[in-house]
Amino acid sequence: KQWYQRRVRGSSHGEGIQIHSETEKWDKTTHTTLTECAAYGKINFLDEDTTIQPEYIRVASDYGDRKNIQRMEKLLREFWGLNQPGLLISVIGGNKSFHVSHDVCLHFQHGLLNAAKSTNGWIITGGQDEGVTKLVGDIIGRSILTSKIYTIGVCSWGKTWNNEMLMRKHNRVSYNENVVDYSTSPPAETGYAALEPNHSHFFMVDDGTTDNSGVEIKFRGELQYLITKMYEKDGVPLPMICIMLEGGSQSIEMALNSLRMGQPLVVIKGSGRAADIVCAACEMTSFKEDFVNGEFVMRGFVTDDGKRDIQDMLEACFSKFKESAIIEKLLSNILEIASLKKQVTIYKIDSSEPLDFAILSSLMKSIGESAARMRQLKLAITWGHEKVAKELIFEKKDYNFKNEELNSLLLFSIVNRRTGFVKLLLDYGADLKNFLTAPMLTKLYNILPKNSGAFRILTHYDRAISLRDVGLLMEMIMEGTYHSILTQDRYNQDMREDDRFDNPYDLMMVYSALIDAADMAKFFWENTRTPIATALIAHKIFLYLDRMEAKWARVDEEMTEKLETSAREFEKLACGLMTICYHNYDKQDWVQILVVPMKEYGGLNLFDLATIIEAKNFIAHAAYQSYLTDLWMGQLKPSIGSGRLLLCMLPPLPIFLSFNKLPMTKQDLAKKMLRGKEVAARRKRVDDDVEFAPQLRADEDRMI
Repeated sequence: KQWYQRRVRGSSHGEGIQIHSETEKWDKTTHTTLTECAAYGKINFLDEDTTIQPEYIRVASDYGDRKNIQRMEKLLREFWGLNQPGLLISVIGGNKSFHVSHDVCLHFQHGLLNAAKSTNGWIITGGQDEGVTKLVGDIIGRSILTSKIYTIGVCSWGKTWNNEMLMRKHNRVSYNENVVDYSTSPPAETGYAALEPNHSHFFMVDDGTTDNSGVEIKFRGELQYLITKMYEKDGVPLPMICIMLEGGSQSIEMALNSLRMGQPLVVIKGSGRAADIVCAACEMTSFKEDFVNGEFVMRGFVTDDGKRDIQDMLEACFSKFKESAIIEKLLSNILEIASLKKQVTIYKIDSSEPLDFAILSSLMKSIGESAARMRQLKLAITWGHEKVAKELIFEKKDYNFKNEELNSLLLFSIVNRRTGFVKLLLDYGADLKNFLTAPMLTKLYNILPKNSGAFRILTHYDRAISLRDVGLLMEMIMEGTYHSILTQDRYNQDMREDDRFDNPYDLMMVYSALIDAADMAKFFWENTRTPIATALIAHKIFLYLDRMEAKWARVDEEMTEKLETSAREFEKLACGLMTICYHNYDKQDWVQILVVPMKEYGGLNLFDLATIIEAKNFIAHAAYQSYLTDLWMGQLKPSIGSGRLLLCMLPPLPIFLSFNKLPMTKQDLAKKMLRGKEVAARRKRVDDDVEFAPQLRADEDRMI
């Protein structure tokens, strides 16, 4: 009952205008009154092949002010239940006279979808099936996986065709039960438009008129402001961008309103009409220092010749306006936009960068205080455009990041699997050893990406994941042949806030492999202390995840191919490094690389490790085979003399010979580890305390 519509006095629905005499001038205050809303619920589009039923509501234009707009928050949060956005995108442009080239449409489509998908953004349009709004609707309708992109239309009730079909049929119908049938048949009268069917929500603004354009502009501006404040974080409003494509006089007004609220504007040059005039005005604008209110400020100005050129463009573009006052008003608005050109980004269609790059660049330009900088950087990380952040933030060196800020950004980059940003942050001061404490690694494993293999394996119990769980998983993957440091009490129940690791890159390589982030795993691998061994470990992890995919009966050929490719890639890296050692070092040196025990892997050496994980290509490597040949063919100890060899030709046979000890086979290693008292005790802890995943215990039983 808090949502109101305008109703003409004396009428039931508000359609039509009642004037008491021919000389009486119609006035909204005199001839209309506020009444309870009779148009809300869901829309069933009769003429469209879609199962989407957008939500809608008719609201009075009176709610287009800062005080009353607050009531819309309850509608957005409770009735519509919209998920929190990462970005608000307002699209403005032409309606009836909208004409853009095919190239412009393609650039706009790609940029808009990338911006909305990568940031969980909301899109706000004019809502009606014409002009730029129709283009946005077509883009959303044609694209797959866009059902979660909220597209909110804000339009005029009086200018909406067939609006009588949207009236509630029964008085006592709850919000969710009210579904109305709506036809998008072509309007029989000019000046009207049907609703665009691919939108998810509609605000229909009513001021009691049926022929006034632009009644929704003020409401739309205040609604956008409300949304940015609703979802502010640490005192920083939700980022918002306004995109101008072509456009008329109302687009100029809405662009100026956005700039006045401090929201950046992206104008697509070459799209025509108002957009091209704004671009021309901004290019004509220069800045000079001016003394205002006792201080010097930089102000934009356009020369008199420039103003005349802009006026000529306006008169040619808007020749339908005969009154000079309208052109003068448009000129004033254009000049004010030009004076705020620092908030304006001009995107050229022939640019080598995509539109979403320009959108992010525009947002980054608007960065102010520290909290805003952090929010915009996280937006850039989500978007995956490290180039923008590098050029506009880090290379300027006008801000010194605190350690906790760098750690926060590094965590956000790792969770979002943005390898480029991880590199960038480490280059600009982040320290992985300082970042990766035991509590931080525990946190990483408790916010695993839901589409990762580790998430499906480790989230089988109703409690937080511990580092012991991760350590036991790695022991399981390695078939019980080494003891993970993550199972130690110091990293679990005895964990302290400042507990750090000697090998953070090794641990992050394992984490990256477990979440199927091959690129990030490769980056961390490049900085590990034992790169051949860690490459083989990564190879084994990806093979294990691939086997588990098959066990889960997931029919995902793309994922299977991805995991198999990653496994091959890391085995290839191990072989490549071994080849370098084989060809550039003396035999004694590269043999040492194969046989030296590694404390990180329970005393195993590379020879044992390759055997255990069945790295076939590494086993087939010339270095491995050469050493294996020496073991088999060169087993006689050098201390054996020729006389003892001659005796072996006669019975009894070689009882006088002694042999070098052969390395343990994979089965011997497994038995030695699994039969030990320490492993038995750990196995008991798994059964009694950890409730380890059933499939992992089954695999362990099979291995034993």
